[in-house]
Amino acid sequence: MIQIIDKDWRRRAAAERLLRQAGFMTQSFRSPEEFLKAVLPVPTSVAKPQQLKARLDRLTRRETQVFERIVLGWPNKKVAQALGTGVQTIKFHRAHLMAKMRATCFADLVRMADQLGMYGRGSLTNVKKIV
Repeated sequence: MIQIIDKDWRRRAAAERLLRQAGFMTQSFRSPEEFLKAVLPVPTSVAKPQQLKARLDRLTRRETQVFERIVLGWPNKKVAQALGTGVQTIKFHRAHLMAKMRATCFADLVRMADQLGMYGRGSLTNVKKIV
């Protein structure tokens, strides 16, 4: 894929035509800003603290327990042992809490826990580190 960045639409169109005839796939943009907006992912965890708190409140008790432990870096197996359940059950809860928190990856969950102030006070201080 070849990206063409040029303000002049005529030059972009000519470049696209030549490159496509040569067998290349192309994408054209008017400015570097437009290109960056198209290719860079939009951060998902830019929610306001009250939105994050509302999402956290929708989690079940077990999802909250899983959330507290996985953001500390616990592997699924250790979480399952600590909560007296199976690894598949933890994976199920983890998938549900990611959907409810609207996280696209694990790093999003960690950022959300940090934004919610879960580290250093509150529920995470009561969780024993077993890793």
